[in-house]
Amino acid sequence: MVLHDWQRRVIEEVFACRVTNRYGCEEVSLIAGECEHHRGLHVNADGLYAEVLANGRPAQPGEAGAVVVTDLVNRAMPILRYKIGDVAAWSPSRCPCGRGLPVLERLDGRESDYITTAAGELISGISLTENFAMQVPGVAQMQIVQETRTRFVFRIVRAERFDERLLARLVSERFGPTAEFEVEFVDAIPQEPSGKYRFCISRVPVTM
Repeated sequence: MVLHDWQRRVIEEVFACRVTNRYGCEEVSLIAGECEHHRGLHVNADGLYAEVLANGRPAQPGEAGAVVVTDLVNRAMPILRYKIGDVAAWSPSRCPCGRGLPVLERLDGRESDYITTAAGELISGISLTENFAMQVPGVAQMQIVQETRTRFVFRIVRAERFDERLLARLVSERFGPTAEFEVEFVDAIPQEPSGKYRFCISRVPVTM
């Protein structure tokens, strides 16, 4: 899961130590990790070759794109240019640690978690946790489901002082004035079979 800045601050405050973020997947294990400078994630270039592609071409530094990996050490089952479904961006600068490894500036979550607006803009579902959900009072838990470019379903575990009018205003601001939505109040939002909780689910195909 992507580590938010506010989560990092809380963990470091509670445990009185620095947090080191790591990124990987089941197929190739460790993909990248932070060094002591915490300015991005160094790619494990000794064990894999990583690419970030935007619409099939190499992404520019800072530009979000699909993560593609080639495993360099798996002799039993070669994995060549495997698109793992994650979105990331290269760092535009080198890390001061001097290691010289490629550096990912950020991870933006899963491709399937991106919202595609009616205007064709892409919004990372990860960014919506801070820039959308946390601004709606009275929500204990929320899941956004995009059915079409203009239709959304919000599954909400309601707490005190829930404000649907504020939710409507944020929907218009974030997703456009033509966006429509309905609210489903539920007792709990279940985890995926993987054990992860998906905050945002889009049924609109994303080209990346």
